[in-house]
Amino acid sequence: MALPDALLDVSWSLQFVPGDSLRMSSLQALVSGTEAHAASPTQLQSLAQECCQHISIQDPVYRDELNDEREKTGQLRECAFSQLWPYSWATSAQIHDRQSIGLLIETRYQKTTYQVVLLGNVSGNGENACPVSLILFKAAPSHVKHIVNWLNFRFNLPSPAQLRLPPEIVLHGCSRFLDTLSASWTPEQSQDDALRQATLRQVIGSLKLTLTISNTTETDIAGKLRTVDFDVPSETVDGLLRRARQTHSGGLAASTAFLDELANAIHEKTGLRLPLSASLPLQTAQSNTDPALERPLKVSKITCAAFAITVDGKLKFARKPIESAEVVGYQETLIRAANWELLEVVRAEAEKRGARRDEDG
Repeated sequence: MALPDALLDVSWSLQFVPGDSLRMSSLQALVSGTEAHAASPTQLQSLAQECCQHISIQDPVYRDELNDEREKTGQLRECAFSQLWPYSWATSAQIHDRQSIGLLIETRYQKTTYQVVLLGNVSGNGENACPVSLILFKAAPSHVKHIVNWLNFRFNLPSPAQLRLPPEIVLHGCSRFLDTLSASWTPEQSQDDALRQATLRQVIGSLKLTLTISNTTETDIAGKLRTVDFDVPSETVDGLLRRARQTHSGGLAASTAFLDELANAIHEKTGLRLPLSASLPLQTAQSNTDPALERPLKVSKITCAAFAITVDGKLKFARKPIESAEVVGYQETLIRAANWELLEVVRAEAEKRGARRDEDG
């Protein structure tokens, strides 16, 4: 699939939805219905009006001089609901079987617009699974709470929780992105392939890994050091991807091998052994309650020209690498597909977390 434009150039915060015994068929049709049975504009407008009325009632009637949300946003003008469809280059006659990937809720104030996206549950997880697995939002926390309260009232949607991503998921998402990107190039291509080099400069730029240091004391050599950044230029990324594909032609994905090659290269240059393998055992919040058991060094953020992802549950896809595709000469479809693979890693983690929360009760 290909990432839709509505998800580009927005710094999203992430929440997961715990599973629920109630199957919300009406919400299911909105977030993962087929185009042949898509919601009508009248239905979407009616839901938007209901939501707008609910938010207007919930907004405080008093003014807080220290933190006046109304002063920042202005009056609420309207709400707009729209189903999200994968980006398609096909003609309208070829996309009748397309399936929506979610629902976009926009609340438009005088001074700003807030966005909340409900992404559908794709794994199923049984007949009674919650149809929503992941919520992306760019909005004030109080506003998100109003939206969630309305969704609970209207569709019985369970209360979501913040989705913090394990470092291994951040690495795995980067792996999937690079694997999709590099899959279009064969190892036999010329080492001086200008298009490949130009693509990596535009899409990757500099791959920046931020590692967080914990469990340090003031007596340690790096007692006051909390983070360390590693910038990997696109030329180095290209060389490591080539080496990964040449030396790992078996079952190991090239991008997973890339992270191993990157860790080895950093070790050769600096002597540091960094935890960059995407195949490391997951350290979840539930299984890692003892701070003494936490790794002292772990990846907390990965950014490049195309995306940014953090363990704090932040995700952004940049529009510029897609807009530059025609000028540089690479395929726009390639970047959208790579973005989609990264999003799928995050959505799969949200579904697992939701199912685990449901089992824990």
